[in-house]
Amino acid sequence: MTKVQSAVSSTGVRDSASASILESLIELGKKLCKRVPGLPATSESKITAALEKEFDELLRGTTLNDAMNPLFGMNRINIHLDMLTEILHTVLLGVVKYFWGQSVFILEKAKLLHIFQSCLEWLNRLVLNGWSVIGELVVLIWHTTIPDTEEYLARLSRTIEDFLNTTVQCAPSILISKRKFHFLIHLPAFICHFGPAIIFSTERYESFNHVFRLSCIHSNQRAPSRDTCRLFAYQDIVKHVATGGCWYDRNVKRWVRGGEQVLCYLNEHREQAHLLGISSILCEPPLPGTGSPDTAVGVNGKAQ
Repeated sequence: MTKVQSAVSSTGVRDSASASILESLIELGKKLCKRVPGLPATSESKITAALEKEFDELLRGTTLNDAMNPLFGMNRINIHLDMLTEILHTVLLGVVKYFWGQSVFILEKAKLLHIFQSCLEWLNRLVLNGWSVIGELVVLIWHTTIPDTEEYLARLSRTIEDFLNTTVQCAPSILISKRKFHFLIHLPAFICHFGPAIIFSTERYESFNHVFRLSCIHSNQRAPSRDTCRLFAYQDIVKHVATGGCWYDRNVKRWVRGGEQVLCYLNEHREQAHLLGISSILCEPPLPGTGSPDTAVGVNGKAQ
């Protein structure tokens, strides 16, 4: 296990997909190598055979590549350079939250928290400077357009350095315990390569968590992930049918689509179209009846 942990630390890469297989093999290897008093030691060939057998059982008929994260084997993919610094959780929910905790700690230690609202001068000057730099940093990061990339990146790098210098004076241990401070260093390189950081922010997708939560609540809690996937699949089927999509009817052996009332439903109920996320692309409803896809389809539903 120590060698595996050392390899993870040296490369900075951990494959969660195959981690359970590695842990099982390591534990089995420890048991097989353990000496039992009064019994001869297990030979290396028997240990190897037992581990290989266990490995095949853990794969469950799949190949080694199927048990690993496919990103590791993709050409032109560098895990370290292509994993973007996400600004919502790194900045607003990261360093800003940590710096606020440090500010409150200083106020409580000085027993000045009760007068914080009336007089900010009681706050440590370094912490106050840190908040000023954070404000400038947030404004720079949330740029939607960058007219001069070179000038912008130089200013952003200087601001990040100023913030880290202020942080190391206020609370040096936090730079070691909270890795998100280090992530800021890589942000200028990602912006240079992918554009403004707001483009690869996940903030716009956070609201979708409410949908996941509801789908888990309205479940028997025995397999919430499966229930959520089925719910989204049913919703996609409804969207496909209601927007004029075709499907192969095995009873009549041809491609069909919904009737007139089904296809006109979204045009007559715009609020439902908005919930499905297609209110901005509604047009004249398609004609009901038999679909006519461009590709000829046989009786088995496969293209000919």
